[in-house]
Amino acid sequence: ASVGVRVRAVAVYEHSTRVRNKASAMASERRTACFAFGSNSVIQVRERCKNELLDAVAAVLPGYKRIFCGRSEKWADPDGKTGGVASIVQSAAGRCLGSIVFLSDDEFSLLDRHEGIPEGVDPFCSEFTRCRYRREWVDVELPGKAGAGVDAADVHSERVRAIAYIRNQSTWEGVPSDRYLHACYRNLEFFWPDLDGGGAIDIFDESGVQHGPWRPE
Repeated sequence: ASVGVRVRAVAVYEHSTRVRNKASAMASERRTACFAFGSNSVIQVRERCKNELLDAVAAVLPGYKRIFCGRSEKWADPDGKTGGVASIVQSAAGRCLGSIVFLSDDEFSLLDRHEGIPEGVDPFCSEFTRCRYRREWVDVELPGKAGAGVDAADVHSERVRAIAYIRNQSTWEGVPSDRYLHACYRNLEFFWPDLDGGGAIDIFDESGVQHGPWRPE
């Protein structure tokens, strides 16, 4: 591994340690980890949850893979192009990279509105006609410190129970907009500079068909 990669790995590890310590201090506030694998970067979550003090840490969800599905008008490009949004599906050999942020119950309620879960509806509801996404419990792993030649995602030191937002309908309707993919990039790149491999985000549908890697221009 290059010196730059090792320095980046150490920086991410030190950042993650600070966030873990902060999370422990907030434990009495009944905060729960939220696993973000798509557009929910910590910057976006801060805005949506109205809390500028939130921070994120790298996380890996084994046994799942990221897919794209549906079509979002909200994330349309300036030229009007729309496309899919991120979700996850179970995959025996899968490993979904992302981040976690620790949220209060009230902050989760605010985030629900942005995930297509109306106020008053059970956030774990799996009916697409009632809510676009649902909350689901998952077990994520927090990477430990990587040494030379070791991928940080392969060094697991802690497992955390977390909430993930999963889309209730996973039909492929088109490649995501560049605007949406850039939002996903902002979430992933700090913790996973190689992204899904080769500096790209892999675009898969629910059937496992790849619709091309995407790289930021």
